[in-house]
Amino acid sequence: MHIQRVIHELGYSPHETAVYLASLALGGATISDIAAKARMPRTSVQTIVGALRSKGLMSYFTKGKQRMWIAENP
Repeated sequence: MHIQRVIHELGYSPHETAVYLASLALGGATISDIAAKARMPRTSVQTIVGALRSKGLMSYFTKGKQRMWIAENP
């Protein structure tokens, strides 16, 4: 079964799915990097990442002065 379809069937929106999969592919990345990979506006991605974090699907770590976001394993 295709992972995108599985995530969508779990109740996540298409945008949440795109952000999660982009982050999963990148590993630790900034909001800007995730936005570029997902081809979405940075501000939208920042909101979605916050929602995914509250659902336990994403976390972050600090690298220098940057916050690096990482998707939890599916």
